[in-house]
Order: sequence, then structure tokens, then C-alpha cells
Amino acid sequence: MSASIPVSDPPPVVRRRRRGDADELIPTRTDRRELLLQIAIVVVAAAPALAATLSVIGIHWVPGGDQAIEVLRISDVGGPHTPLVGPWSRWGWAHPGPALFWLVAPTQHLFGNDGVLLACGLLSTASAAGIAAVAIRRGGTVLGAITALGVVGFLGGMGLSTAVDPWNPYVALLPFLLFVLLVWSVVCDDLVMAPAAAVVGSFCVQAHVGFLPLVGGLSALAFVAVAVRHLRAHRAAPEGGTRSDTGSGGLLAAVRRHRLLSTFLATVVAGGLMWLAPLWDQLFGSGNLSALLSYARSPESDTAGWSKAFGIMSGQLRLPAPWMGANEASAAGLTLTAGWAWGVGAVLLLVVAAVVAVRRRHVDVAILDGIAVVAIGLAVLSTARMTGFVAPYMTQWWWIVSFVALLALVWTVVSLLDLADARALAVGALGVAVVVGGFVVVRDVPVDAPVPTLSRALSELVGPTAAALDRDHRYVVHTVDERNWGGAGPGLQLALEQLGYHVFVGPTDLTDIQYGARRVLEPAVGDGVITIVGLDSMGNGWVPPDGARELARYDPLSAAERREFDESQASMHERMSAALGSEAPEGVLSMDSLHHAMLARASGVSQAEIDRMKELQAPGSGFAVFLSPPA
Repeated sequence: MSASIPVSDPPPVVRRRRRGDADELIPTRTDRRELLLQIAIVVVAAAPALAATLSVIGIHWVPGGDQAIEVLRISDVGGPHTPLVGPWSRWGWAHPGPALFWLVAPTQHLFGNDGVLLACGLLSTASAAGIAAVAIRRGGTVLGAITALGVVGFLGGMGLSTAVDPWNPYVALLPFLLFVLLVWSVVCDDLVMAPAAAVVGSFCVQAHVGFLPLVGGLSALAFVAVAVRHLRAHRAAPEGGTRSDTGSGGLLAAVRRHRLLSTFLATVVAGGLMWLAPLWDQLFGSGNLSALLSYARSPESDTAGWSKAFGIMSGQLRLPAPWMGANEASAAGLTLTAGWAWGVGAVLLLVVAAVVAVRRRHVDVAILDGIAVVAIGLAVLSTARMTGFVAPYMTQWWWIVSFVALLALVWTVVSLLDLADARALAVGALGVAVVVGGFVVVRDVPVDAPVPTLSRALSELVGPTAAALDRDHRYVVHTVDERNWGGAGPGLQLALEQLGYHVFVGPTDLTDIQYGARRVLEPAVGDGVITIVGLDSMGNGWVPPDGARELARYDPLSAAERREFDESQASMHERMSAALGSEAPEGVLSMDSLHHAMLARASGVSQAEIDRMKELQAPGSGFAVFLSPPA
């Protein structure tokens, strides 16, 4: 073990009592209080996520967008079309593995769409509890309480609805924080944590490939640290301990070798099992891992580059940080950057903290500082290699890196203070965590299902649409939904498939990895085309195809409000075209978009008109569903 002397709990105090013919060591009242405090820390850390999870029971969610596509793939688990790769990417490959789909499938099969939210909420709850438990294991009740406070603050910053959302950029956030703390434990020679780190890290990478540089780099760090420690222990062993199994030196060396070998084998087995499905797909299926590697070597568009990566680093490490609720999106919806001083200053502060901690013999504390520095470097690398636009959802793992950096600095300060009454600090931090967690729960619970306005619209459209279809026919679903990025189509397709209808999607470069090849059909060979179109787009000039008949319609606005909406959109388009020319945006204008609102103001649109448009758009989109002959 390392020579760390952290601010931690005192050694257990026990007393001896006589039972029968044997002495028995039992915990004192002090120990029981300590145990109860530790249990309370874990419960408080997990409570907000658990409250969010319980609130989605019976919510009757009808997913749309990427979540609907994920649920389609989740429903395939256990059958002949069980997915072997992860969620789709806009770059023409899938994320590395199906761990998310497989994990959520049991509750989805049992409870339907609500089961997806339930499983993701339970994953967040378990992750939060695990984070607090590992923190207690490393630093006692003080670090556990501080970490619990940070976790409830993190949940408050991202919103509890995110804790139940199956969208892959979100679902791996808390597991990744747990992974970082597990790596810390392994580097501190707590080898029993290594198999758990392999499983949790594999889950994060399979859910979103953006975690790969961080998980891979931190895993390599842990491996090197364990190897170096083992070699040093081997060289420092007495002569008898290196060549003989007799004597105390040899016994200790043998025990260490056995411990190291068993941990290594358990980690390899655990990690190997996690990657069996992607490897099988690589050898006998789509070859997705090769597609990922090929894209990494030769991206189809320019990468973000180091300058933007360091700017995003500073934007994420500043205070208040985005994970605390600070804005991280520009007017164009891209991840904000900041001057390099914030990021460089944070890194230098962590380096100084590590040096001071080592000099004060707080080695475990210094290791956490070092892990934070390495994580920042890996996050910069991952950001620099991103292609195309860099939006906040693509850099969500920066939240965890920023969280770990702040936690490391706080823990260093607390450790160097050498507090006489550590328990008082733990109780105080836990009390603040209770208050913050309670506020977050009151604010957010019951949580909304992902994209609630789209879910409401689909729930109104599915019944009338299904009633007009023939169960023996095959239909291709087509979408015209600018405002929701085409999200209505996958939702309608999922709902109709769950009702037993034969519905497909037309072929594109992405549909095979989005829906699975069995759900792709040429419109011309089907029995009809189902088109779901946003009423915003209809007001913007879209017309139904020849021979189409309307099956269903939903509009959250009254007839008068819809006329006002269409007239306002047309007026804004006219003024923006006159002022901006070819730079004017086309299609549906969304005043929830900072970019569209900024361009509207620059074109002479008043703030009152923008605010009124926001009011009209707040209830969500309206839709109409048409059925037309095969195209």
C-alpha cells in the first residue's frame, strides 16, 4: 500500500466480550455511528437520482428522435437481430458496443418504453451510490461527504431528467465518474477495484466513442502504476523473498504475486466479456470497429484542432463550471471557449497541489491530483480530434473531468489542513448535501420524459394512424420535421411497430446502422408511404404528395394561434432575407435557438415579436400524418 496519510476516519475501535468459550471482537457505539454516517452519505448521494427514477413509473412515454431509434434497437435484444454494436453516429459508423442496449433490454421487455427510463434511472442511482462508496473507501467519511455534495450538485446542474434519459451522450456520465474513482483506487494499490473499472470503463466507451481516449488513457495509467509498484516491491524484497517461498519474505512475495495474478485474470475476463459482441461483429458482421479505426485515421472533415480544444478546456474548467449549470453554448449552439488562462491555471494549480501533497506524505491525495491532470490532457486530445461542429452534447464528458479536478483540489486542501475533528466536517458537508439534494428533488421531480412535447404529440397521432392502416401491408415512414431534426418519424415508426404493424424506413447511407437492415425498405416496393410532417413545415410551403390522404392531425395551438404563427414566420423570413440575403436561415425559425434569435434581432425583428414566437413554440410542434401510394 502507498504511504498516504489522508484525512480519514480513525481506525475502528472495538471492545472484547465473552461469548461461550471464545472471545469476540464487536464494534463499539462509535463504530456503529461511523457506519450509519457512511450509509447516510451513500443514500444522500443516490437519493436525487432515485427520486427521479421512481417518478417515471407509469409515465407512459412515447419516445421520438434518437431515443426512439435506441428503443427500436433495444427491443431487438434477445432475438435473431440482437445488436452487436452501439448507437448510431452521423459519421456513418456505430458507437463501439451494445452494452447500453443489453443493459436496458430486460426492463424494456418487462415494462415497455417506461422500462427504458427506469433502467437508466437505476443506472444513475447505482452509479451515484458507487461514487460515494468508493470515495468513502479512499478517504473515509470526510471525502465521502464532500463527494456526495458534489454528486447532488452535479445532478442539479445537469437536471434530474437527464438521469433517466437513455440518450448515449448522457447515459455514461455518472458511470464515467465512477470509473475515474475506481482507477484512482487501482493506482493506490486497491487492486480489487480493477475488474469493476474494466466493466464500467467498457460500458462508457461502448455507449459513446468520445470516452475512448479518456478511458483508454486512464486504464493505461493504472496498468503502468500497478506494474511499477510490483517491480519495486519485487526488487525491494529480501533475498529469501525473491527466490524462495520459505520465510516471511518469501511468503509475502508469494501472496503479492498471487493477488496480482488473480486480479489481472479477473480484469481480463471481465473486460473480455464486455467486448465479445463488438469483436464478433468485427469478425463475422459489419466490421464496425474497422470503420471506426478507418475514420479515426482519415476523418472526412477537418478536426477541431488544438487551439479550439484548449479554449473548450478553459471554458469547462472555469468557475462556475458548466456542470454547475453555467451556460456552455454559443449563439450558434456550439461549445463555448474561453481564454487559456482558466485552463492553464487549473492545471498548474493541480500540479502544485500534487507536489505539496507528496511533500506532506499524502500520496493518495497526490495521485488524485495527478489523475485529474492526466484526465484533462486526455480530454483535450479527444476534443482536438473531433470532426465537424463541436456542440455541448459532444463534449459532455468534460463535465466529469472538471468535476474531478475540483474534487481533487478540495480534497488536497482538506487533507493538508489536518483537521482535529474530521467528523464534524463530514457531518457539515452531508448536511449541505441534504439541503442541495432536497432543493434539486423539489425543483425537478416528477421529471419530464425526454422531449415531452414530442411524446405528447406522438401519443395523440398513433391511435388514429394505426386505425387507418392494414396489418398485412408494408409501409415506409417518411419524415418532414425540421424543428425536431426529423425526430417525429422514428417515434411514429417505433409506436406502430410496437402495435404489430409492418413499418420500415427508406434506404439512406445511415439507415442500416440506425435502425438495423431489416427495417429498411425501398418505398416503391412497399404498399404505401406514411409521411409525418410538422405543421410548421406545412406553413412554410410543404405540400402533400399526389394521392395522399390525411390520417391524423395534432396541433397544440388553436386555429387563431396557428394563423398567427404562420404569419409571424413569413414576416420574419421576409425581413431576414432582406437584411441578410443569402446568409438568412431557411426553413422553420425557432426562437429557442440563440442563433435564430440573434439573426432576427439583427434583421429588425423586435424583442416583443421574438418573445411572442417563443410563447407560440413553447407547447411543441404540431403534426399531420398522410398516407400516399408507393413512391
